[in-house]
Amino acid sequence: MKNSNRSPKNISRNFKHHKETSLSSKNKSPIATCVAAALFIFGSSSVIANPDHEGIVVGKSILNKKQSAVNAIINEGNSLVLTDSASAEHTAVNTGSIFTLKEDSTADITSVTGGFFSLSGSSKANINTVLSGGWLEVNDDASITETTISSDIEKKSTVRLYQDGSATKTTVGDNGILYVSGDSRAEETHVTKGGKLIVYSESQGPTLKNTQIAGTLTLKSDVTLEGKTEFVSSATIKTTGHLIDNQGQLIFNSDKDIVIEAMIDGQGSLTKENPLTTLTLSSAGDAWVASYVYSGETHINAGNLKLANTHFFGSPISGNPNTRLILEKSTLDTTVQGSSVFIDKHSIWNMQGDSNIHHLDILDSGRHDLNNPGKTGNQLIINGDYFSDNGTLIFHSQLAGDDSVTDHILIKGNTGGHTNVRVINVNGEGNKTDSGIQLIEVRGISDGEFSQVGRITAGAYEYRLGRGKDELSKNWYLSSDITDYSSDGVPEAELPGILVLKSDNAAVFSAKLADYALQAVGGVVDSFTQPETSPPSNTPELTVPDPKRANAAVFSAKLADYALQAVGGVVDSFTQPETNTPSNTPELTVPDPKRANAEAFSAKLADYALQAVGGVVDTFTSPEQTEQTEQTTATPDSTPKSTDSAVKPASTPKPTDLAVKPANTVISNAKTAAPKRQTLVHTPENGSYIANIAMARNLFTTRLEDRTSHYLYKDIVTGQWQPTSMWMHTQGGRSQFGHTVEQLNIKGNYYSVQLGGDIAQWATNEQGSGRIGMLAGLGKATNHSHSKVTSYHSRGSVDGYNLGIYATWFADQQHNTGVYIDTLAQYSWFNNAVNGQDKAEEKYKSSGFTTSIESGYTFNLANSDQLSYFIQPNAQITWAGINTQTHKTADGAVVSYRNNGHFITRIGAKAYLQTHDTLNTKFTPFVAVNWIHQNQNTGTTISGQGIDNKIQNSTEFNVGVESQIDQQLHIWANINHQIGRYNYTDTNALVGVKYHF
Repeated sequence: MKNSNRSPKNISRNFKHHKETSLSSKNKSPIATCVAAALFIFGSSSVIANPDHEGIVVGKSILNKKQSAVNAIINEGNSLVLTDSASAEHTAVNTGSIFTLKEDSTADITSVTGGFFSLSGSSKANINTVLSGGWLEVNDDASITETTISSDIEKKSTVRLYQDGSATKTTVGDNGILYVSGDSRAEETHVTKGGKLIVYSESQGPTLKNTQIAGTLTLKSDVTLEGKTEFVSSATIKTTGHLIDNQGQLIFNSDKDIVIEAMIDGQGSLTKENPLTTLTLSSAGDAWVASYVYSGETHINAGNLKLANTHFFGSPISGNPNTRLILEKSTLDTTVQGSSVFIDKHSIWNMQGDSNIHHLDILDSGRHDLNNPGKTGNQLIINGDYFSDNGTLIFHSQLAGDDSVTDHILIKGNTGGHTNVRVINVNGEGNKTDSGIQLIEVRGISDGEFSQVGRITAGAYEYRLGRGKDELSKNWYLSSDITDYSSDGVPEAELPGILVLKSDNAAVFSAKLADYALQAVGGVVDSFTQPETSPPSNTPELTVPDPKRANAAVFSAKLADYALQAVGGVVDSFTQPETNTPSNTPELTVPDPKRANAEAFSAKLADYALQAVGGVVDTFTSPEQTEQTEQTTATPDSTPKSTDSAVKPASTPKPTDLAVKPANTVISNAKTAAPKRQTLVHTPENGSYIANIAMARNLFTTRLEDRTSHYLYKDIVTGQWQPTSMWMHTQGGRSQFGHTVEQLNIKGNYYSVQLGGDIAQWATNEQGSGRIGMLAGLGKATNHSHSKVTSYHSRGSVDGYNLGIYATWFADQQHNTGVYIDTLAQYSWFNNAVNGQDKAEEKYKSSGFTTSIESGYTFNLANSDQLSYFIQPNAQITWAGINTQTHKTADGAVVSYRNNGHFITRIGAKAYLQTHDTLNTKFTPFVAVNWIHQNQNTGTTISGQGIDNKIQNSTEFNVGVESQIDQQLHIWANINHQIGRYNYTDTNALVGVKYHF
């Protein structure tokens, strides 16, 4: 055949212009004609379609305008270009050659062996493109379909997608590489063992859809994953902290451990398979910045999922019981179902809702917050065991009574180790608890210990974490009851005096105790020694017939001793055992009809003794018994005859009648007989709030003697006696509130400086005079409040200034006698702060109007050559209207004050003497005693719970001296000491100076 002998140049010519290729050529032999026909029929379909090019490509050939090439062979140094919708089929791109598709061109069944194949301009390479070494580049909306990338060690095959290029149904074999970059897209990609899929881009990032990887995935840029992305067999992934936008399913079923150092978001899910491997999600940046924030579910079907140095947020995690979720220097913000959870050092699990897991381990510095958003009511169920090595649990609770809404843990297995527990109050106002607020329920062996860390407060009250009582001892509760605190927190000096009584004083004590109890009961015990005809009395008295009067003391002493011993009392037995009692000592026998009253009396008396030592039992008899006794006493039918009301010595009580039962027996009976009295535990901040307002009221309160003196100077021009005008005084003191606020020991220091002067003076007659002046001052007070129950403390401070005006009138100031009237009106502004232990500092403001009127009368008692003696009864009424802003603390508690306005009344007398040495120098020492009364207590309200400072009355002792140095200079100083009930004291020193210019 002639075709077989053509030169390369002739092969590149258009076949349809050469008649010698025609099968009807008359010059061909019959055999040649048959061979040519066979080649034409069976050689290629393109031949049938009359292709524009076939065979070896020489040089650079270009096909366009829907031209086609069939069985083109492109060898080294040659190239074939298809453009303008041209097409090619069965193309071989050999080493060193170039095959290019442009402008909607297509190529089917292309084999690249060391050559370069390029597609752009929406061109397509369809149906079985195979690379066995060489390079395939797809860009500018071009696409490839059913591509196989395979090569050996010496010949690498590379496919690159970029600039919106796409690939579908691509298989990346051993040593094959698929680069996906720009905004390109790869779908239905299978990377076999030894193959590589590399993602890199400087723009938004490419997209991978339905990808299966048994080789290596390398992420050098952000990527979007759609459909199913599955890691199988020996798959690995290499990342450098880029973003994975997961919009499908991420499935890890590789037989190797995989570490992902990236960020994952999107709405897709993640599934961990293979029980022998661990999938690690890590972060290249800050572990506290959320790196894994996808919203789809995370399934741990087998093996382990580890979070390492990262922050996982949002995706709910579920797993089988034999799987593990491990936190290593990471933060987990989600719920977990099924798996076991291990919280390593410096990791925290913030539970976003209810979780149900198999096992929980928390190592040192690990934390589990049951409700990080600050809500309440999440529950964690642990179906297996719980163990902690100094880990921390954080609960959020709306603290009130036993039924408070709170986070909760149910442990169906055993507990072990030590756990720190922190409780955060969420809008709880505090209330009393009975059994307590259950935080942790344990159904297995409860060997684990849970210790409170930090303070637990709600409103005005403290809560404490502890085990339950009796059959509830496996569980852990929060209690606001003072009885759940050990008395070790109370300093010995602060304990009630009853605890230091000796047996020598027992008789006096018991008599006092019996007398108090009789009055306190208010008639519970009928007079069982008085005849029935005796008139009733509001305060029943213990009356015993003369022959038996001594027995009353014995009875009361025994009864008091019984009450004290019932609570483990410290009073020695001050009565001899019955066997040692002299036979001539009469025994006290209560008639049977009144025996119930005696028992009620003894119960009430024992209750008083218990209260005196901080006892926890309200009464030793049940309310029903007490009520029945009272009804029996009040019913006329049951009233005993008059003959029964006397003490009968003939009836000798049994030895057990007054026997002392063991303390635990009595307490146990008390618990079952009647509900206990509950005293809530106050926070020390109560004391600081109270001290702030109390000290602010007194910081600028003055009296006449604080800003003036008794001396006059003689005007050198007019010759008249005038009062001096300019004055200043400073004072400092210390207040101890004692027991005025229950459970709290409050102390404070204060100082102030005030400056003033007269702006007008006048004389009413030859002796009387008046003046009007102005004043201003600065002051500061600090306080420290310490809880005697919890040992927590808080510090308070108040500082401010005042402006005011005063007016004074003296009937006879020259001789220092007669009546005087002094008035004061001022306004004060204060900045307040309270800083509780382990609490944020609270700042608030207060201000208010203060006014007072003072009056007294000075009597000249006697005179001598050098001395005059005076006494001055006086009184002062002050209205202290300092009001404090209602504010909300960082914990959500609302703090306000009760009884903002106070009337303070002072009534007393002052005695002093005055020297007569010269006209220019005088000396006046004095002493004074005053009674001070406040019309109401100072109180604070925190979230609706009010606490008051109980001091309303106090006695003041004042000693000082006034001195006139010369005509212009006067000085005075005094020391003031107040004492009141509940060990209240206030001591201050004042120094004043007055100068006339």
